[in-house]
Amino acid sequence: KNWLEPFFFGDLCCCRSLACAMKVQAMLMIANCALTAQGHFIMTTPLPRGGLSSKNEAMDCLHNNHCVWFNQGCTIGCSACSGENCLGTSCCNNSMEPTNNENLTYPDTSPWPEVVDFTQHNPWRAPGHAPVASSCGIASGWYTPGVDGNGGYVPNGSSMGDDGRDLPPTLPTVWQAGSQQEVGFWIFANHGGGYAYRLCPATENLTEECFQRHHLQFAGNSSWIRYEGGNGAKTAIPALRVTEGTSPPGAMWSRNPIPACSTVYGGGQHQPGCEKAQFKAPMESPGLEGVAEDGLYGFGQGRCDSQLPGQSCSDDELDFWGKRFHFEIVDLVEIPEDLPAGRYVLSFRLDGEQTPQIWSSCSDIEILPRKTGLRGAR
Repeated sequence: KNWLEPFFFGDLCCCRSLACAMKVQAMLMIANCALTAQGHFIMTTPLPRGGLSSKNEAMDCLHNNHCVWFNQGCTIGCSACSGENCLGTSCCNNSMEPTNNENLTYPDTSPWPEVVDFTQHNPWRAPGHAPVASSCGIASGWYTPGVDGNGGYVPNGSSMGDDGRDLPPTLPTVWQAGSQQEVGFWIFANHGGGYAYRLCPATENLTEECFQRHHLQFAGNSSWIRYEGGNGAKTAIPALRVTEGTSPPGAMWSRNPIPACSTVYGGGQHQPGCEKAQFKAPMESPGLEGVAEDGLYGFGQGRCDSQLPGQSCSDDELDFWGKRFHFEIVDLVEIPEDLPAGRYVLSFRLDGEQTPQIWSSCSDIEILPRKTGLRGAR
């Protein structure tokens, strides 16, 4: 028993042989070396708080870091985030069983799936159940720097640990009760997972509980890809909506429709795996020889941005990922007919699957009564 003790990793497995335990140890060592790159997601429609003037500015994270509002070290079953890079294990002593075992975005994460379910504690494995430090995100993900390549990037004009709820409100976007409205987000570094949009009255404390009380349903079974920095024509793609095992109970979430590169790395930190996707790509996109095949998939431009020695891209590859991912993912959400008129804050929440991270952005909304409001998006 004593000689096996160093190879046990909480509830990840209960190996009864040294060979099994060594496989798990090797897997976790690889993961902790390779999965330290930040993922980045940011709401682009409507524009989030943070002083952004356009979608193109929101998508320029390589230079302004405006997409690094998130929550680090958040796993399902915990009461709070820890800020830790707890990959492959829970960030606390109180875990829960995954509720999402089918609608995965990182199915290709372990060379020994019979031994370890590498993502089982991460947020997308039970959508909405993991805690957050802020429903509008924390600048740099936490209050202190993370490990090399994960944390330490600070959004322009902010300080590490700033709370997105404290950012100055945006000019409110006007929506009508009973309408359908466009929302959208952009991917800089693809940690998979799934997302939702929620409202909280601006007069209330912007807690996660408040946002969960006003969880918005998606309209229909299609999302759209909109290129040209989110300003071009829309191309419809299938949407995979999830309502079972979610929080709040029955709340509708949508799976991130863009697959990352294969293997546990997902293509991050210029690691191998971009010769194929985690799952079927939703539409065509030209590939680049020696980098990626045809199809809209990949890790995004964040593949080239770990700032770690020997883990960067050529100028051609950096340009390739920038062009392939210069789009927003658009959905329609239903605004309830009985939603009282007034000022609200909209929270975009994306629960990561590859890592214990939750990405959040907030914007300001004015709801008009159904009978006197403006016409909706559709």
